[in-house]
Amino acid sequence: MRKVGICAVVGILSAATAGCDTGSEPDAPQYEASPISPDKLVTCGDDCDEPGTLRWSLPLDGQYFVTHEYGDSPSPLVNIASHSSVAIAEDLSSSTGIVAGDGTVYYAEDDLLRAVDADSGELHWQQVIGPDIPKTIEGISFTDSGILLEAVKAREEESRLYLVDPASGETIRTVGDSVTVDHVVRAGDDHVLVALQGDGDGYARLDLESGSEEWSASLDDQNVHSHNVTSEIIHSMEYSRPDDPEKGGDDLRTIHRFDLETGDTLPPVELAETAGGNVLDTWVTETGEIVLTSEECEQESDLPPGCGIETMRVADAETGEFLWKDEGKVRFGSAEPWDGATLLYVEEKEGLRAVDARTGETVTEDAFGEATAPINHYDARARHPDAADTPDSEDPLRTVTLQAPYQEELEWDGTSAGAEALGSARTADGEPIAVLQGCAPDGLLPERADAPSPGLECAEPRLFALNY
Repeated sequence: MRKVGICAVVGILSAATAGCDTGSEPDAPQYEASPISPDKLVTCGDDCDEPGTLRWSLPLDGQYFVTHEYGDSPSPLVNIASHSSVAIAEDLSSSTGIVAGDGTVYYAEDDLLRAVDADSGELHWQQVIGPDIPKTIEGISFTDSGILLEAVKAREEESRLYLVDPASGETIRTVGDSVTVDHVVRAGDDHVLVALQGDGDGYARLDLESGSEEWSASLDDQNVHSHNVTSEIIHSMEYSRPDDPEKGGDDLRTIHRFDLETGDTLPPVELAETAGGNVLDTWVTETGEIVLTSEECEQESDLPPGCGIETMRVADAETGEFLWKDEGKVRFGSAEPWDGATLLYVEEKEGLRAVDARTGETVTEDAFGEATAPINHYDARARHPDAADTPDSEDPLRTVTLQAPYQEELEWDGTSAGAEALGSARTADGEPIAVLQGCAPDGLLPERADAPSPGLECAEPRLFALNY
């Protein structure tokens, strides 16, 4: 971190100190310009096919600072203009991340929502959502009625829901004003399932067209996760200790079910055999399969960094009968609809593999065509250019590495100060891009004692995208 010089400190005590220029400020760090440096919308033009290159760069409005972090960790770029003083004191990470649909990237910073063309970087619109109350947007969901935003008010834990027009960002209505929302469980079509907080807790289904409550229920005090809710049924898993104590962990035996439209209790499903303990997580598909994963950490794994999932078992969600299992070293990634069935994408040493959820058979022509994958399997990371050699460096400069399925890792040939990877998206033509926020390296200003935030002020903040 750059600090005020000793002469400036002495000058406060004695203005007559010889040889000191008490009016001077530290110089800004000097960095070379980057492809994102021009203070205008930059695009790749007719040359957008090269992986690892800049696709577009969009200048941002606001008062941004690059906060100080160390080593290979990010130095996030923070828009303090979108923070209340409370938010600045409690949390300097303002970005929510991105969601994308129909070739548009939606990106939130606290209560500011932007819509950007994924292909060109053109800013379609930006809107402050609910300006009457300081808040942070924590969730963005697509529905048939509009874009549903989940926002948390400053100093409070309850969520407030806003339905906005995707064409303009204008708020259509607030949703669920009669209940106290803890968080959104699942949004889709023209309804949303939410968890409640307060007396009795429980869950409620809200109508997005009217904003009103359709039903609320305790759901037998079950804990419901979004990936266990389909378009018709809410599933909740009941865990118990396994029959074999050596297995350890929690076993899954009973699956409680509730009608999503009415909240009524449906007959539970009993698994035909024990899941075997160490059940890590579950997912229920729209075509009636339950994916169960069990995890064990190893010192040396054939998987990418992290704990490797040793088994993946799939059962029928209606009968509880197990359909198949994969005992190889795989990690479940996502489920996607595919020609009336569901494909499961799993990560293994050789890369990404797609399997039929009902049969477990590997498919080659998957839901996205051969050698492609769901966008959540694309990964971008900001890192210190010389992190291996200078682990304690205070240099805010970051480069970006890109990892796409079936490809070697790429490194962007540019740099950004305080770069943060927000997520991945697809253009209207289906091309995958990484979306990031950062400061043009030559846009850093000198650190000053009266700054409203720690770190270096950024005069050239950018939202930018790279080609996978």
